[in-house]
Amino acid sequence: MASRDLPAFTHESEAAYNQDAAQVLGAWCLDRANLSPSGSTQIEPCDIARLREDGTLELIHVKIGTASTTLSHAFNQGANSAVLLRDSEPQAALLSLLNTTDEISAAVAEALKARKVLVTFAIVTHRPEERRSANLPLFSQISLDRQIRTLSRADIDARFVFIPDLTNKSGVPRKDLKAKLNG
Repeated sequence: MASRDLPAFTHESEAAYNQDAAQVLGAWCLDRANLSPSGSTQIEPCDIARLREDGTLELIHVKIGTASTTLSHAFNQGANSAVLLRDSEPQAALLSLLNTTDEISAAVAEALKARKVLVTFAIVTHRPEERRSANLPLFSQISLDRQIRTLSRADIDARFVFIPDLTNKSGVPRKDLKAKLNG
């Protein structure tokens, strides 16, 4: 499925996209942040986090391209970080990373407590969105299915979306595609 609320990719890097998309969404960019329990290796909570209007905390994991190694890692990371957020130490780390008002922190804490969490795997691709999961290598399709099932067993909703890549194969924004999308 395509994401109608995430902006198209016209950036030079995933990090630049995450910053811009977070700003557009009124969300937090948590790219390269860490919520792992002390003594553990770093675990990024997500690339972008937002509190949706219905009170759900959405954890968006953005990945450019459809290479199975990078996608499978992203799917594993998304499931692992969401499951970790069921524990108090990672929850406290997340609230600290958000650095927000008491009211927003309370709403995020309530979403975590009530397990109103949505994990979104957002895949930036040049491939047509109509082909859905056929756009993914078989290994990644299996990994995605496995992680969505893992999340479902943990009472965590998950989805995957495609973000249109409006750059050429060299990563330069294509003005013709950008104008078409905005027109």
